[in-house]
Amino acid sequence: VLNNNPTEKVAVALGRHRKTGEDAVVILNRHGFEEDAIADELNLSGIKEIFHNSRFSRHQGTSPCKLTIEVICPAMGKDILKYSPQEWYVLRETPAIYQAITKPMVDAIPEADIQWVYNILDGKKEQDQVHLKTEEFLCLVDYKWQDKSDPKGLHLLSLVRERKTLRSIRDLEGGKHLKMLKTMKASILLEINKRYHIPASQVLCYFHYYPTFWHAHVHFTHISGPSFGSTHAVGKAILLDDVIDNLTMDPKYYQKASITLRLSAVKHSKALEEAVKLNALSLHA
Repeated sequence: VLNNNPTEKVAVALGRHRKTGEDAVVILNRHGFEEDAIADELNLSGIKEIFHNSRFSRHQGTSPCKLTIEVICPAMGKDILKYSPQEWYVLRETPAIYQAITKPMVDAIPEADIQWVYNILDGKKEQDQVHLKTEEFLCLVDYKWQDKSDPKGLHLLSLVRERKTLRSIRDLEGGKHLKMLKTMKASILLEINKRYHIPASQVLCYFHYYPTFWHAHVHFTHISGPSFGSTHAVGKAILLDDVIDNLTMDPKYYQKASITLRLSAVKHSKALEEAVKLNALSLHA
């Protein structure tokens, strides 16, 4: 077996042709679920809950096949939109567009939406996954990293302790946060090396913008690991090193900068509608 990627459902094996004896690379792809069979897959026996925080839980099924089931309950409209088929657009978000569109949207997000983050910061949930705590941030294993025996699946999250006022890179200021970001990077890379024997040269450290949830956090993943969908995508991932450099050059960089981002026509429909009104983009040819 040359490669086995459970996330992408692809395996690659080196074989030999029966007739010619020549080496052959064989790439195996698993098909998606048959829609008619999904209900049967959910009627598993022996389902075990292995993770639970607020509305989010994960379960392991063992019969008739090994299946991991993630559950969001109660599911909100935004959850349904997030997991529906997506069409994407590119927006150049200027500071003016941020103030007119993004900031009001973020200000309107109810605190309950990130209660699961506060549960972690307050020591109520997922404490067995925490690797590092300081007065300014907390680092823990992201629930996406299921197989801890595979170091290439590495995925840690660093959550800042500052609440409500530090929600994304747009809120970062050099005078307030630069030292924290440098400490975060150095200490977590050291912890990763100590625990998992992964050198800093194989770890990607990055923010997302737009983030999945609006409480400032940094991802630490293996550069050779699975992509977890669009986590490394252009227009979403912004490297921590670049953030540190930008704040060093200008402490107010992210209040002044224009940022190119990708927006979903489903998940970010309101932001796109407002951007069209401002003539910031067009949804049609």
